[in-house]
Amino acid sequence: MIQLKKSLTTNTFAFYPDVTVSGSITDLRVLYVQDLDQSSGSFDADIESKKNWIVGQALGSDLPTPSGQYTLTIKEITDVVPYTFSSADFRWDTAPYRWDNVASSGTGQTLATERAYIEGGNEVSFTTYNSPNESGTYKTYNS
Repeated sequence: MIQLKKSLTTNTFAFYPDVTVSGSITDLRVLYVQDLDQSSGSFDADIESKKNWIVGQALGSDLPTPSGQYTLTIKEITDVVPYTFSSADFRWDTAPYRWDNVASSGTGQTLATERAYIEGGNEVSFTTYNSPNESGTYKTYNS
């Protein structure tokens, strides 16, 4: 179980990879899915150490909103590849940057799938109504 805190500037975490990790890989892409509401996204992390265990560091500001249990899919980041018009997944005229400065980093093999707890609560938020006219009743019939 990986534990992360959004309030920290940097988070250090460790995991044991399920596959052999290339010696040239220095960065990770972590895909996350929140277990309760199934929201998803990703953040990048640097590899600090590669022995038997991989030790990574991620910025707290890159983590998702703290909300409990997550499933992480940790992938290696491969070399940066410039975008071409045919491979981009956005319209060139809507890009908030100059097109000639755009590049993407590809993801390689999946290194591990891990459980994580990100600082915060794991409770569902409920809305309570406290007005005086909400005293409904119901009857249950048993046949």
